[in-house]
Amino acid sequence: MKKLYEYMLQAAAGRSGDDAILALSEAYVEFARIHPGLYDATTRFPNGEDKELQQAQQSVVELVVQVLQAYDLQEEMAIHLVRGLRSILHGFTSIEKRGGFGMAIDIDKSFSLLLNTYIEGIHSIVINHDKYELTGG
Repeated sequence: MKKLYEYMLQAAAGRSGDDAILALSEAYVEFARIHPGLYDATTRFPNGEDKELQQAQQSVVELVVQVLQAYDLQEEMAIHLVRGLRSILHGFTSIEKRGGFGMAIDIDKSFSLLLNTYIEGIHSIVINHDKYELTGG
């Protein structure tokens, strides 16, 4: 998990907003491609007894929250968007790893389209923030 964090941090360093999201997302997928066994180990859910793992996982979340600060989102919305990005990244890498993208169409272009759609969604939330007000429960 620490190595994944370092990949993402290095990619995002000196960048902000859309560029930072793209960079850290590409780093995530690159990490999963280069280190498939380590990547599998990062997908463990937090274990209440493993404080070091919890801290490493929290560092990744905090990095993405920090990148999302460029959009001036409320904290709760930022967490929703972190969850969404995690789902995109893990889902994409998991499907790719299992050979699920068998068509002869460029996988990297698919990934780029997916990320750009996610980013456009963030822009829509920022522009229409009243429409996306979160309510309790």
